[in-house]
Amino acid sequence: MTRRQYLVAMLALAISGLLGGAAVSWLTVSRTAEGAEFYKTQRVVSGDSFLLIDSAGKARGGFSIDAQGRTTFQMFDGEERRRLRIELDKEGAPRMEMYDENEQGIWHAP
Repeated sequence: MTRRQYLVAMLALAISGLLGGAAVSWLTVSRTAEGAEFYKTQRVVSGDSFLLIDSAGKARGGFSIDAQGRTTFQMFDGEERRRLRIELDKEGAPRMEMYDENEQGIWHAP
């Protein structure tokens, strides 16, 4: 594939994504507006930690806030090993970490 063909393919992909997003938005806007009242009447579930469990009973994700004020979102693989962590400290500074199958850090920012 030449550079020109690659750029044309990327442009076509970007345009189709924008058009697809616009079409979905246009098709669902009335449903969203009608559903807004439904969400206003629902009770809020609150807590300092939420754990997502799969059908096999294994933890696959979690959202929590700790005593130091850090808010953390984590995702686990099928063996309950941490693979992704996104965190905001109490001042709002972000941090993201990715882990390998041995839960060793393989990437982080910052």
